This record gives sequence, structure tokens and C-alpha cells, in this order.
Amino acid sequence: MSRTRTTTARLGVVFLLAVTLVAGCTDQDSGGKTAEGQASAGPSVAASLAPAPGGSPSAVPVAASASPSPLPDLGTRAGGGWVYTLNAVRRVSPQAVIVEGTLGTSENSNKQMLEFAEPGYTGGLQGAAATAIKYEFSSVVLSAPGDAKIYQPLRDEQGRCACTQAVKFIDSGAPVGVYTYVTAPADAKTLTVTVQKFAPFPDVPVTG
Repeated sequence: MSRTRTTTARLGVVFLLAVTLVAGCTDQDSGGKTAEGQASAGPSVAASLAPAPGGSPSAVPVAASASPSPLPDLGTRAGGGWVYTLNAVRRVSPQAVIVEGTLGTSENSNKQMLEFAEPGYTGGLQGAAATAIKYEFSSVVLSAPGDAKIYQPLRDEQGRCACTQAVKFIDSGAPVGVYTYVTAPADAKTLTVTVQKFAPFPDVPVTG
């Protein structure tokens, strides 16, 4: 069974796409106009909120209260004092997906998150980088129906994964969101997600 990994430097799509979108939405020229030539809304917004001369200020409308939507639940697994809920597998490029989940402890004490780092990637790093890579959520692999390959997390040229890092402890009753960018076959509509310490999640739909 072969294993597939693509570095973040070669894919480029995860971070370059985000930078491109931000640049495309916020670029302004020296005249304070947007890339489309429209005037910036900042001064006019401030002016509309200022009271008229000799008048009294009016209250700024307050948005109606809203309840947060619950996270999707594609299944929950428990093992070794941990509880993991798979929330989503979303396509971010033809060659990669992001696996999103929630990790908590089933014990009445906090636990060190040392058990979810993919082995073999701590050498050569020092200081904060070495600490972060020890506490990363990278032991996530994917497989697809009819495909003998195992798809692994994306990493840069220094071995750092595109995943949750530097979370040292998880407190009892306070689960945290975790994510991992993983290589994936371009035509896969469903995948099996395997996270270290837990039973696999089969036939997970790929969205996005």
C-alpha cells in the first residue's frame, strides 16, 4: 500500500488562495479608492454616525441576538481517555481536503496533546518550532474506495504540518476544534478518515 504526501510548498493552494482573496478584496490606491475605483466607505460611515451640529446623538442600532449554529456531527469516537467528533471533510483544492473535528477528554482531568503527532517529524527543528510540532494534530490519514493509496497530511519543506499545533493541554469539559490539511484523490466523493487512537470513519462525504 503506497502512501501519498504533497508539501504545502508544492501545492501552494491553501495559503496562496487566502492571500489572493484578501488582496483582491482590500487593495486600495493612494487616493483611498478600492480596486474597482469606488470611494472608500470609511469616512462616510463615520460621518453618518456623527450628530448634526446643535443636535443630540442618536443610538446606534444593535443587531438582534443570534444563537450559534451547532457544528456538523459526522460521528464520534472514544479511546484512550479522548473523545473525537468529526465535523467535516471539505475540498480545498483538487489534491487536498481539510479534515475538521472537535477533540476533548473523557477523563476528569486535563490531558497533554502529545498523542496525535505523526511520528518522524521532530528532528531538525529547535525552540518554539520543535515544541509546536510535538503538540500537533497530524495523525490523520485518508483512503478512498478502490484506491490502494494512503493519503497523508500536507507538510512544508521543514516538516511542519498544515494542522492544529502548539495546543499542549485540553481541559476536562473544554473540547477544542482541531484541523488537518490532507492530500486526497481529486475525484473522491467519499473518504475513510482514520485518526490515531480511534476507529475509522468510513464513507465520509467530501463537501465544498
